[in-house]
Amino acid sequence: MLLPQTTRRLTRPLLALSILIALAMSPAAPVLAKKSAKADEATGVGIYYPPVTSGHKPKTGFKAMEGAGPTQRQLFVDQLNIMTAGPERAIPIIMQAVGAQKTTLVIMNIEPIEYFTPYVAKALLARMTSIARFQPDITDMGLSDTFDVYAMGIVLGFERIIVTDGRKFSHEAVLE
Repeated sequence: MLLPQTTRRLTRPLLALSILIALAMSPAAPVLAKKSAKADEATGVGIYYPPVTSGHKPKTGFKAMEGAGPTQRQLFVDQLNIMTAGPERAIPIIMQAVGAQKTTLVIMNIEPIEYFTPYVAKALLARMTSIARFQPDITDMGLSDTFDVYAMGIVLGFERIIVTDGRKFSHEAVLE
């Protein structure tokens, strides 16, 4: 049954909220990073994710978009969370823009993975690249071949992307 457009827009956030509540109430709910003495409000380490255990510095030819600020970054993250939570696109991640200026993009995998490695982190970033490349604005500008998750982060003014399991592992991509 097809739902009217407004109902569908309201249903997706409610579905995402329902999933989060179910995860929180399940007996195997993820144990998230605890705030530690080494917590850094500027980057979110120790508050939203554990200390970085691996990382890399990707190179891209893009620069930050003029006027990109915390509001645009938060709106982008909110839209992606809604897009990736629907039943037709269920991706087991939650994204957050953290820090005072929201310059750290945290991508938390909420599906239990026994061994979360840099390879798994890069696979999640590749999935995010697929999502970014096929957005209508990106394809209209002819950037589908070159635009990736790192370029997206730089254009929006993010300084780093963290992929984490929320427990022990965090992979950091420092954006330049």
